[in-house]
Formats: sequence, C-alpha cells, structure tokens
Amino acid sequence: MMMLLKKALFLAYRDLSKKWSMPVRNWSVVIGHFAICFADQLKEHL
Repeated sequence: MMMLLKKALFLAYRDLSKKWSMPVRNWSVVIGHFAICFADQLKEHL
C-alpha cells in the first residue's frame, strides 16, 4: 500500500512540476502534516 502511495505522489509531482512556476504556498504547514502522519517514513529524509 505504501508503494502505491509513493508511486501516486511521484506521478502527480512529475506531471505538476512541469506546470509550476511559483513555490508552494504554506509548504511548512504541509511538511508539518506529513511529518505527523508519516513520522516513521520521513525520519530518514528530514
């Protein structure tokens, strides 16, 4: 299940990154939520 989430996020990022011209608003809030929800998985990356 985790691999499906990673793949979905990767594909979404790949497609959207072509269109982005501005930084993500409230990124610190988003990464904070990810850190809470996926603490074990993000520990090695943050």
